[in-house]
Amino acid sequence: MNQKNKVGSVLIKNSSLVFLAFLLVVNCLFTKGFFSIQTLWNLVVQIAPVIFVALGMTFIISSGGIDISVGSTMAVAGMMVVQLMPKTGLFMAIVLGIFCGGLIGCINGLIIARFRLQPIIVTLGTQIAGRGIAQLIGNGYILRYDSEALMSMATKRFAGIPVQFFYLLVIVLIYVLIARRSTFARYVEAMGDNYKASWISGIRVNRYTVMIYVLSGLMSACAGILTIARAGAADPDTIGSGLELTAIAAVAIGDTKMTGGKAKMIGTVLGAFILQIITIAFNMNNVPYEWSLVAKTFIIILAVFLQNIRGE
Repeated sequence: MNQKNKVGSVLIKNSSLVFLAFLLVVNCLFTKGFFSIQTLWNLVVQIAPVIFVALGMTFIISSGGIDISVGSTMAVAGMMVVQLMPKTGLFMAIVLGIFCGGLIGCINGLIIARFRLQPIIVTLGTQIAGRGIAQLIGNGYILRYDSEALMSMATKRFAGIPVQFFYLLVIVLIYVLIARRSTFARYVEAMGDNYKASWISGIRVNRYTVMIYVLSGLMSACAGILTIARAGAADPDTIGSGLELTAIAAVAIGDTKMTGGKAKMIGTVLGAFILQIITIAFNMNNVPYEWSLVAKTFIIILAVFLQNIRGE
């Protein structure tokens, strides 16, 4: 392979990192006020729930599955915390909200594993049911709360750094370590590469299917709680609305194969940043939000196309 082909191969292999660098350079040059610490912290604050959900989604897609119920799971957890907080206290309300997210994920996993149903159909059902449950919890109303402790979970800063940065630092590190060093990740990857062969080889595919959907539910619940903490209220119709598609797009852009295979956590984080930077850049340049959706669509298609070029 000559030098030019080697360079091209490296660029394609690291396409998400290359494109992120390109976006940063272009915006630093042409978007007024983009290159500032305030823009960086705003980016971190806005992207935190997306990365939480996308990391959980990465293992599911790595296994060859999909979860489109994450947005509704966020709504259920968020509504539960606000509704329960006056009765149980903040800590117990958060514990119960996260438990509820894990329970929704467990239901998804059990149905998919036990009955061998298509994940998109199962999670579509829980997406619809979850949004309805969220509305029932608040009787169709937006629930407001007066808790400085809850709000501080999303608004507090340490030495000027938003608390979301530290959440992301910890959770990304945990998921990267799991993806790179655990037998759990290798088994999930094997399921995505060849589900039947994994089952024949003795991997407990049902157990791991349930586990990855539980993880997705837990991460979605945490994202929902973070969302209401920042908003100061819980709206059953808007919490997590459309976020499942953003999370899936982040995973695709981050080079995890949509047909299953190796989970690339750092790639997912880069994909999430790419999508959010596009949104911020369009907003700062007074370009209608709808155009950012068009741009994101082309990027997702390009990401899948590059996967095909690499033979993934």
